[in-house]
Amino acid sequence: MCGYTYYFNLNSSKKLDQKRIKDTLNLQRHRGPNFSKYINIDKNHFFHNRLKIIDLSNKANQPMSDSKGNIILFNGEIYNYLELIKKHNLKTLKTKSDTEVILALYDKLGNSFLKELNGIFTFLIFNKKHQQLFIARDRFGVKPLFYYLDKDQIVFSTEIKPILSFIKTIKIDFEQIAEYISNGKYFHTEKTFFKNIKIFPISSFKIINLKNRKILKSGTYWTLNKNKKLICENYQQFYKKFLEKFENALKYNFVSDVEISLMLSSGNDSIFIHDYIKNKTSRNLNCFTYGWNDDRYDEIRRLKKIKLKIKKHHVYKVQTKKIFDNLKDTIYKFEGPVGGFNTLGQYYLFKKIREKNIKVAFSGEGADEFLLGYSIFKNILDKNKNKEGKKFLVDKVHSPDGYELNDNDLIDDHFKTDNKLKKFKNLNMVLDNYVSKVKLPKLLIFYDKASALNGIEGRVPMLDHNLAEFLFSNSPYFRIQKKPIKDYFMKNKISFYKDKLNVSTPQREFFKTKQIVTKVLHLIKNGNLKKLKILNIKKFKKKYDSFLQEKKASNSFFIWKVINAEYFLEAYKNQIK
Repeated sequence: MCGYTYYFNLNSSKKLDQKRIKDTLNLQRHRGPNFSKYINIDKNHFFHNRLKIIDLSNKANQPMSDSKGNIILFNGEIYNYLELIKKHNLKTLKTKSDTEVILALYDKLGNSFLKELNGIFTFLIFNKKHQQLFIARDRFGVKPLFYYLDKDQIVFSTEIKPILSFIKTIKIDFEQIAEYISNGKYFHTEKTFFKNIKIFPISSFKIINLKNRKILKSGTYWTLNKNKKLICENYQQFYKKFLEKFENALKYNFVSDVEISLMLSSGNDSIFIHDYIKNKTSRNLNCFTYGWNDDRYDEIRRLKKIKLKIKKHHVYKVQTKKIFDNLKDTIYKFEGPVGGFNTLGQYYLFKKIREKNIKVAFSGEGADEFLLGYSIFKNILDKNKNKEGKKFLVDKVHSPDGYELNDNDLIDDHFKTDNKLKKFKNLNMVLDNYVSKVKLPKLLIFYDKASALNGIEGRVPMLDHNLAEFLFSNSPYFRIQKKPIKDYFMKNKISFYKDKLNVSTPQREFFKTKQIVTKVLHLIKNGNLKKLKILNIKKFKKKYDSFLQEKKASNSFFIWKVINAEYFLEAYKNQIK
């Protein structure tokens, strides 16, 4: 994992002063604490912070150039780089890094090599001869990339703050904030909370002509589709193939020259990863778990209850007051909203992993999507028995336990958003929407922020694209509620929880405590959401009051969204224009 920034200014070919260079590198030093470097070629400026994972030598440092003067900035890992060296007969390499392999493949094949990459990545290649940029991002967006483009300037960066430091005019996109509060969507399009700063699309590439700052070519190199060749005739065949595909995904994810750890919860996906590694390889990973003081949600207690045999287990109890007190600072670091208490739990657990000097961690992201763990997927499959199932065949965000997260009623009339909803015909269409727009993109950004801010690379074996394509191609009845994982547990006599813990944090109860209610209402009383006429304060208070009266808390996400938006505006108030 690394952090990088590319800056082009048509009106200046001067070298940047040392303070500007140092400040820009410092903005992302957390992403790459092992080595930092800046170079410039005419109007092109390249900044890179490296976290050493593959080829720990200094020869593999970036920015890296080849004999033709092409320069690469790269964040991520190419898991199959050794296979690609052999396949394409790359004999003149000077390092043992995957970075140099990308540069060599680009020189040999142009942009056609993208579909051969297996990994998590974003990269930018400067073509010296043609004065062009070639930029690409991985299939699911595990690695982030943001950019700004106008007639004079181009900025690409793995985080937003370096872009803010270079562009002349910075404005907050209040419509995006209103949409986030309204429907919970975030990173479902290229837009961010900052006007004209976009997130680079997943599975995509762009070629930019530096002579006129125009996009010469853009497109996708991979799409999630059903592959008829992967369809299994029966469940037994599917189960066997699933284990084979997963084992192959693990093999690729283990490509590293440093130690790898596992984020372990009581969820079936991470328990499955843990057991498979323990029994199918000779590896004994350090495992890390966070929990809460409320026994109903405490993952540490739940893991002890099922008596998993974990040799190296490190636990951390999250203090809800502490994380809430630090929330504004965390939102500033995240450059936007935080996912919820779960994301904050991850963020603080990554700190503990870093304290052990471990640079890489596995987690189970992607399993709930492709193995249909969310309750709405079950409701859709049960639509013949349950008429309510049809209501989930729309472009809406739902909580893991099925609550609709639409709060358009809270938005002031001035910022009311379009309520026209796209309808879907079947479960796979809903899943594709979850994977490409509604759910997974923001979850992966949250995961990247939580890990990268602590100098950790987060890896997600369940999102190996070959495994994902296989799962997507087969019957949802083979996958529903993580059926193959549960069957694996039963066949191997492994203790597990049959029902998913849809609500896994005390967030709902937290927002019912008197002290926090007072704090939230005080925050919004004279806050920016009120001043900007984004939030209807009366309706928010009414909805909050109804939430407080409920014997069993339904969903607190509407409160979380408002707090995040308010703190974001406060943290970036100098950009409010």
